[in-house]
Amino acid sequence: MSGHFEVYEGKAHQWRFRLEAGNGEIVAVGESYPTRPGAEQGAEAVKRAVADADVKVITGAGRPSPGRREPPRRTANSAWLQASSSFTVARANSHG
Repeated sequence: MSGHFEVYEGKAHQWRFRLEAGNGEIVAVGESYPTRPGAEQGAEAVKRAVADADVKVITGAGRPSPGRREPPRRTANSAWLQASSSFTVARANSHG
């Protein structure tokens, strides 16, 4: 089974999306959106951003110290990427 995005209503009636891998593990979670269409657009933006993404291994001076997060970066389509200890969270720039 392949992975998929789930769009759901979270706390305070805000909408979110998450990416679930084929094995059931949640590998990414988006930020909250005031509307369901906004969360759906966020998931679609992530799909477009990673469709042709390369995997880059960063070592030495380019890698943050253990326990420190790398600062957020913008992708070519203006989505935000935030690194965490186990996965990368992508947040769409637009809140529809």
